Amino acid sequence: MDDLHIEIEARPWKLGSTGGRTLLYGGGAATLIHINGEPLIDIVGRCELPCASADGQADLAGTCRPLWGYRFDHGLFFGRPSDPELRHQGGIVLMGCDCGVVGCWPLVCRLRIRDQRIVWDSFRQPFRPKWDHGELGPFIFHRVAYEDEVTRAHERFVQLVASSVDQQRNYEERTRVLRSDHPDHDWPDWATVAGNVSVNGPGAVP
Repeated sequence: MDDLHIEIEARPWKLGSTGGRTLLYGGGAATLIHINGEPLIDIVGRCELPCASADGQADLAGTCRPLWGYRFDHGLFFGRPSDPELRHQGGIVLMGCDCGVVGCWPLVCRLRIRDQRIVWDSFRQPFRPKWDHGELGPFIFHRVAYEDEVTRAHERFVQLVASSVDQQRNYEERTRVLRSDHPDHDWPDWATVAGNVSVNGPGAVP
């Protein structure tokens, strides 16, 4: 059996500008996946390097990045993400592009639940369909330990985001500026964001 560890890291707030005014951006938290003690991003990079090098694009190997934002999508880890961006042609997206837009460079895999096992396999990079990801997985996790780890990661996410006074203050300041500059856009308030973070997803999958 393989071992899953999900590390949650608070994202730093940074300063930008919009309409000549200071704007905070960033925040939330990142979801970093480790398998058997190694970051998944490193495993992917090692697997992709031969094909990327053969294409003359060695620097593209392992350039997907951990998912981040204000929501821990509990259902993602059971093949049922609530965010449509994390679904891709019969698979799920475990990492996205380093630009912040998941679909620009997603790492896709198939997730299957088999009695007391959860399996990740059939990894692919949709924008490089000829790259061979055959050596990436399959990863087979014991279901009980897997579910416990996902629950623990979700609790940590809530602690770092929904329960953080700094996250709330900075988010509210950012939305205040954005609402002023873009009054026709629906900017969710903090109560909505924190509520989305805190809601438990479908942990027990039949």
